[in-house]
Amino acid sequence: MGGPFSKGGHALNPRGEFYSEKNIRERLTMCDFMDALRGSGICTGGPSAFSRADRQNFASQMDRFLSKNIKA
Repeated sequence: MGGPFSKGGHALNPRGEFYSEKNIRERLTMCDFMDALRGSGICTGGPSAFSRADRQNFASQMDRFLSKNIKA
């Protein structure tokens, strides 16, 4: 069986980072690690607040992707 990207799907997070087979595994590993820390009582904080720069980065990445992948 193929992985999550074997059918040619694409994923862009709200902060403008595209997911790939490599970085999605890294993200899931980190998520599991942080969950284990929280489960042991360690306060891990959270992500930084969503900023205007995040919104602009998302819009820019989406525009680039659409320009490159949409066929006229």
